[in-house]
Amino acid sequence: MPIFLGNHLISLQSVDSTNTFAQQLLNEKKAFDGTVITAKKQISGRGQRGTSWVSEPNTNLLFTFILKDNATPVQHQFYFNMAISVGIVNFLKSKISKHHSIAIKWPNDILVNTNKIAGILIENTISGSFISNSIIGIGLNVNQMNFPFFDGRKPTSLAILENKIFDLQTCLHQLLSSIEQQVMNFRNGKLNEIYVEYIQLLYRRNIPTEFLFRDEKIVATVMDVSKYGKLMVEIENKIMECDLKEITFLE
Repeated sequence: MPIFLGNHLISLQSVDSTNTFAQQLLNEKKAFDGTVITAKKQISGRGQRGTSWVSEPNTNLLFTFILKDNATPVQHQFYFNMAISVGIVNFLKSKISKHHSIAIKWPNDILVNTNKIAGILIENTISGSFISNSIIGIGLNVNQMNFPFFDGRKPTSLAILENKIFDLQTCLHQLLSSIEQQVMNFRNGKLNEIYVEYIQLLYRRNIPTEFLFRDEKIVATVMDVSKYGKLMVEIENKIMECDLKEITFLE
């Protein structure tokens, strides 16, 4: 069981976005470190790059948690992204058969057998050179079997992978516990340990891959991720650091 994540748990039937709700709690000074907001249905769930997160009601995990007064140096913020991603992967490893392949698609989409199973949206409040508060939204496909609407990569779920229905509350507590372990590693300065796990899981690492790079199709090889969260790819024997606005996977 988690120690502090979810000690203050808010369960909603429906909400526009759990991240938006979390921000309102922070604005009204009603949030605690580790507050978790869950929803059975999100009307306007958000993802990376301004995308939406579409989920069938009552079948998946849709939640946001708040970390307060972190005093995390801004230059370490991507290690925090890595920690959350690794926490989700470790949970998935405990739920699915070993023959399934799990990967983290930079920056923090979680794939199983190249199909998306989870997404993360982290919104930080920066004060000077430190991150004061963080809002972490997570969508994890659990029991949804059909995905009629999706953009690009076809989603998957625990139920599809294991051909059984999972208890959502049990999954939530186990997932929070797995994430909390990585948050504590982050807070205790175990940054290299988090980095090593993340890099080992990096999607298409050392494999030539098609990208859209600055509006041009290219083939490049994923090599690494910098400590500032930029994707490091090899293009024509040159290593380039790319941010989220510059490069997009095409496979």
